[in-house]
Amino acid sequence: MTRVLMLLLVYVVSPFHHALAGDQHSQVQEKNVRAHMEFLASDALKGRGSATEYELIAAHYIASQFRQFGLTPSGDRDANQQKAFLQTIPLTKQAFAEAPALRFQANGQSIEWRHGQEMACWRLASAEISGPFQKLEIGGAPQPGAFVLLNYAEEANAQEIGRNVFAMLQQGAAAVMIATPAEWQPRWERFAARMPELPTSFGAASGSGGGGSAILLNTAAANAMQQIPDGVVIQISGSLAPPEIKHTWNVVGELAGSDPKRRHEAISLSAHMDHLGVRRPVAGDSIYNGADDDASGVIAVLELARVLSAGPILWPTAAKSRADLARVILSNIRRCRWKISSPTFNLK
Repeated sequence: MTRVLMLLLVYVVSPFHHALAGDQHSQVQEKNVRAHMEFLASDALKGRGSATEYELIAAHYIASQFRQFGLTPSGDRDANQQKAFLQTIPLTKQAFAEAPALRFQANGQSIEWRHGQEMACWRLASAEISGPFQKLEIGGAPQPGAFVLLNYAEEANAQEIGRNVFAMLQQGAAAVMIATPAEWQPRWERFAARMPELPTSFGAASGSGGGGSAILLNTAAANAMQQIPDGVVIQISGSLAPPEIKHTWNVVGELAGSDPKRRHEAISLSAHMDHLGVRRPVAGDSIYNGADDDASGVIAVLELARVLSAGPILWPTAAKSRADLARVILSNIRRCRWKISSPTFNLK
């Protein structure tokens, strides 16, 4: 699942403590929280799926709130070269044009298995992957670039198996194969029924997503793999369809402060505005509304934006400590890496 971040950067500058305690504009309001939630997590937004029109609607809603609070737009420039609140991020997705094949030599014979038949590709990092075969138990250390067959005890649970798969990929295995646990049979069926995709990449260029590959084997294929000696070269490959470029969005606003001496200091608060969208039904409901993940976080930052933009606020100080507010950069960030590589403000 993909995630959108909302970032609040508070650049330390002007006093944070002058407003009257009874001023409702300087307090978070339950009615505002409820109003935002009833829209952002409603069925009308279809779960705010990443790179969908419904995520864009959510982004425009948040931008309209920023405008209402008096924030300065700090996203991309529009056709008139004026700063807008939205920052557009291109995403490249590329699926396989045909079912990828796994190939190796055994007992003088060429063996070929296909996605959707003997195996289901859980994750493929590139269109062609190869490496020496290595059998390992849970907790084992893979050789760099190895094609690992992860063996596990019958009593091992699926969560433990999954953690070990990704641990081995992080340790440098090119791919990890496992016999499909019984409780993962529905997962096998989902993966086998769709054409695999490379990991989504940022920008218009496609290519290897890195991070290693994971493959689920059926029982017969897993048993056959047990007979293969370590060191045999395993390869997975397949042709790719043309890349598909989609877009997602950040929302970025700015609130100016006053103390130039502390303009480089910052506090960061984050949340994300997208969710899972529409997927397989649960109890007859296919809309994954995402109230907790993460409309609630978005709403928290929206209310902070409203309170901060209303003027100096009361700062409780038992020891008379103070936080001086400078410049506030509030944003719903689709990807932190994109935000950092394509900043709308000076990061230094």
